[in-house]
Amino acid sequence: MRAHDTFVIEEGAAPVVFSTSPDSPAAPYLVERRPSSLDDMYELGIIPSSVERDHLHEARELAQRISLPDAVFVDEAGRWFGDRAIPGIVPVPHEYAIAAETIRRTSRHLEHRGYDSTEAMLIARKAVSFLAPTTLGSPVWRTVEFPGLDLDVRGILYVSRKIHGLTARNVRFRHTGWIVPEGSHFMLTCDRIQGDPKPPDWQSMVWQEMAGIGPDPGPIEHWTDRLGIDEIRQRAQAVSQGWR
Repeated sequence: MRAHDTFVIEEGAAPVVFSTSPDSPAAPYLVERRPSSLDDMYELGIIPSSVERDHLHEARELAQRISLPDAVFVDEAGRWFGDRAIPGIVPVPHEYAIAAETIRRTSRHLEHRGYDSTEAMLIARKAVSFLAPTTLGSPVWRTVEFPGLDLDVRGILYVSRKIHGLTARNVRFRHTGWIVPEGSHFMLTCDRIQGDPKPPDWQSMVWQEMAGIGPDPGPIEHWTDRLGIDEIRQRAQAVSQGWR
């Protein structure tokens, strides 16, 4: 809901769902871009500037040497790859096997260059289209952009895995506000983030528990009266059911 120069995520039993559907409240603000090079990935912030470009160029040179058998085969994870029809088997196209190997080798190379293993794998997955020695098609980068608008997160905002980022002027999180991305990575870009302080009664419960003078309030999820991720996902699916 937009109020003057602020987009408000209202608090309620049902989460607000941002998806690529034209029925989603994010639809008027959804922007799609198709980067065509590693440089574009850097310009859009998909690959952070902290990642040395030379390291990805090195990874690309290594990837160009990848060669896999032109036959149907199964990898260590039990996935079948190949371009031939085999009765009873529906293999993933051969080029995806090359992509998977590119991701594995790029991740390993970045780890050797000093990157954390999780970060290395994420960077490799993002950049694979421009590293693999095969045509995977141009990736699509989707963001919800609120130009000149603040974002006031009072309730739960559930973001589809097809949306990779959100841009606003200033973002304010209320005590009950929460952004829950469905995907493995999500970028929030803004000039300023502000969070409301915890209510006094919440702080009292924590302090009493730490001092050993109060009842055990249970998991942090219960301290904040937040729903579990599975429950949020189910409610988001209910909200978007029937959307185009």
